[in-house]
Amino acid sequence: MASGDSCPRCGLRHRDESACPAWLVGRTLAGHFSVVRLVGAGGTAAVYKAQNTAIGRFVALKVLYSHLCGDRAAVERFEREGRTMSCVCHEGVVDVLDLVTAEDGALMLVLEYVRARTLSADIRRGGPFASPRAMDLMGLALLVFSVVL
Repeated sequence: MASGDSCPRCGLRHRDESACPAWLVGRTLAGHFSVVRLVGAGGTAAVYKAQNTAIGRFVALKVLYSHLCGDRAAVERFEREGRTMSCVCHEGVVDVLDLVTAEDGALMLVLEYVRARTLSADIRRGGPFASPRAMDLMGLALLVFSVVL
């Protein structure tokens, strides 16, 4: 993959194929989470749609990048995120079902899987939000922020 090119597997740009978050697709994590597809990737973790093969339920797995699993501060932030999200009970925030360490040491949050559009997709599709919708979204962001504090 040439520098600046999009990855053929995931469509994202990264330094080389070894950094591609799509490499987990098709694998089974923690004994019973069969990874179906990459949902998205960020600065510290990637999110996957997976099936819990023990019960057949689809979940979202947020997996901390392997190069950060040895970084104590990154691991603590990731764990704090899971604890914080689990304290927020709101229809606009997914439920945290578990925090799991896989056999290879990968740290992951097991989340409720919700089929929905992203905020950025809604903005691209419909343009800026009307004031009442924008205020609702800001209220939700403030609710989550207040739990973190």
